[in-house]
Amino acid sequence: MVQVWTGPRAMTLREVVVGSDSVSGVRTDRYPICDSCRVSIAQTEIDSFRIKPVDSSNNFGSGMLIGLVTGAVVTWAVLLASFGGT
Repeated sequence: MVQVWTGPRAMTLREVVVGSDSVSGVRTDRYPICDSCRVSIAQTEIDSFRIKPVDSSNNFGSGMLIGLVTGAVVTWAVLLASFGGT
C-alpha cells in the first residue's frame, strides 16, 4: 500500500501501478465495495508519497475467528448435553 499526498489531501492506495506520468491504484476507503474502481493521479499533482508500513500487530481478525469458533463449539456442547447426548 502507498500513501499519496496531493495538496492537503492524503489517500491510501493498494494495487499500485506507477506509470511514466501517473500513479494509479484502488483507494482503500472504497475497498471491498469497489475493488475494480481505480484512481489515477498525474505525477505532477503528487506532493509526496510513502510506502505504508504493514500493521503486523493487528490481531483483531484472528481473535474474532477464534472467539466465534470457541462460541460455536461451546454452544454445540451445551445443546448436546441438554438433550442427553454424550
